[in-house]
Amino acid sequence: MGTDIHGWIECRTWREALPHDETAWSPAISLPLLGMPRDYDGFACLFGVRDFDATWRPVAANRGLPPDTSPEVREEHATWAATAPPAAMMNGRGAGELRVGTRRSPSGTSASR
Repeated sequence: MGTDIHGWIECRTWREALPHDETAWSPAISLPLLGMPRDYDGFACLFGVRDFDATWRPVAANRGLPPDTSPEVREEHATWAATAPPAAMMNGRGAGELRVGTRRSPSGTSASR
């Protein structure tokens, strides 16, 4: 059985019911709409999923949803929560981590990829 990653890219923007000078996270695009293929090295690097050889030190494993996640994304996550592993959310606060994954070498040292 294959593994797929489901999620959203969110952005901070003004939303109804907020004061004019405040912003909140809002869903921008669903990951499946981006046509992302199954990339098990990518899943392992980012989230620690499908890392059969234990070669990756994931940058966002088991983080859970940030407390200020949009209501729409929180609602969708609730529909998956019963069957999916814990959420690993990459948000604006961790965006720098998206640039480099860390692969464990056989000697135990890390190498950037």
